[in-house]
Amino acid sequence: MRSRPKGSSSVVSKTASWIAVVVLWVLPMVFPSFVAQAVAQDAAPYIRMGSGAREMALGNAMAADRSGFSGGMYNPALAALVAEQRLEGTRAAMAFDRRLDVINYSTGLPPRAGVFMSLIHAGVDGIDGRDRNGFHTETISTSAYAVQLGFGIRLSSRLAAGIGLQVFRSELYETMPSVKTIALDIGVNFAVSEQLAIGLVIDDALGRFTWDSSGLYGSDGRQSTDVFPRRVRLGMHWDVLWGSVYG
Repeated sequence: MRSRPKGSSSVVSKTASWIAVVVLWVLPMVFPSFVAQAVAQDAAPYIRMGSGAREMALGNAMAADRSGFSGGMYNPALAALVAEQRLEGTRAAMAFDRRLDVINYSTGLPPRAGVFMSLIHAGVDGIDGRDRNGFHTETISTSAYAVQLGFGIRLSSRLAAGIGLQVFRSELYETMPSVKTIALDIGVNFAVSEQLAIGLVIDDALGRFTWDSSGLYGSDGRQSTDVFPRRVRLGMHWDVLWGSVYG
């Protein structure tokens, strides 16, 4: 009976890590349409801008971040990896009178789970309102809110899964009723080796806004529906000797 050579398992692990790294770097180049895009004209664009200063600085590439710092906001499965309570607040200084405020909270639920909550407020001030003849009538502001709640659990030492619920509310104009919707996030995270982890996330499933402008335009008003963009994100977290590389 043959015995496996010493060190063979580490060689296999390193080989798998390098294969995964190459695949994840090449895929966005070969299939650029798979790369997540934050399109401004889609519904609720603020939810795709980021939910923390650290995460924004890293390009929001946090689908596989096993450090525990992102707390599940980018992948519900990562809530299971939070070791202690974390509270984070972010206020973005943005151009064109836009504002974005975020509060994130996450905590572990020993021995294998974790939960997170995020409050997001976005809006635009100083919008120049005009009538059909082009004359200034008023200055308009908009507001939007989102509440995220999620749960993650470690199914094994390598695999974690999670689900998140999002509740949205948007207010455009005083004579138009505010709109509300819910959406779901589903995510998994798998540690290929001690250095490499891969994350897969489905964002904003079921989310849609249905607007009714009859209160603003009377008989000329109509109902319209904006479906949230369906996003599937694949990410990689690679620990190397000089730090961490995120993708």
